[in-house]
Amino acid sequence: MTAAPCRLCGISTDRGLSPRRKAGVADRGTYVVGVCEDCASLRPDEPGSAVRAVLRLIGRPEGDWSVLVPVFGQRYNVGHVLYEATDREQPSEKPWSHVPEDVLSALRALYVGWLANRVANGAPDGSAPSEGVQRCPDPRGGCLACGVAEAETWHPLTTGALTSGPEMISGVLCGSCGDALETTGAVGPSMLERAFLGYNGLEWFDDTRIPRLRSWVSTGHPPGEPWAWVRLAEPAKTLEERVAALEAALAQMGAGR
Repeated sequence: MTAAPCRLCGISTDRGLSPRRKAGVADRGTYVVGVCEDCASLRPDEPGSAVRAVLRLIGRPEGDWSVLVPVFGQRYNVGHVLYEATDREQPSEKPWSHVPEDVLSALRALYVGWLANRVANGAPDGSAPSEGVQRCPDPRGGCLACGVAEAETWHPLTTGALTSGPEMISGVLCGSCGDALETTGAVGPSMLERAFLGYNGLEWFDDTRIPRLRSWVSTGHPPGEPWAWVRLAEPAKTLEERVAALEAALAQMGAGR
């Protein structure tokens, strides 16, 4: 019986076999790939199969795939999670073993950031925002506080409290950081702490202090992932707990409408 690697997860399969031309020059020949039974439900011949594969890998609902295309696209070409992108002719022993853990971690972080942004903007889980995700309108390319490059809403801000110099700067805050500013009432450490903890799915208290927490505009980092220059040494919640808390908040919003 002829078998070949599944073009999505890489394990051996005799289902849905088809030829693939090797990457590079045209005379390198072809090899055979298939689609295993589990991956057939990812609808590999339809748009979005790679994003649906990512959602399956991180254990999240696959129905949100169309909304998440620009979210994952901030940092990674999701087509690279598919086995056929490796150009390997031989099957792998374990499904998806070709996807590095650091890539999965980055994609999980983007998903959590998307959920946190939806909570901040009051959007129920799975529903597309009315105007969609928008690129930062400021020439700097990111939210002054967290550095995210794309968000559902943007709020203009002029302040001298986010940098060490005396000059006033003008830019924008994303919806999440704008919500933190509205709650705290002033630009400063408390706003940054609340925005950072909210992004990580953690609760903020009046006596919360995060020493040396800096705004994105003061770091020189490129725009992209929110709070990319800050790391929690020991998160108070696991990723699963953070996602569960954010999804519960979104479900409550949806039920209240």
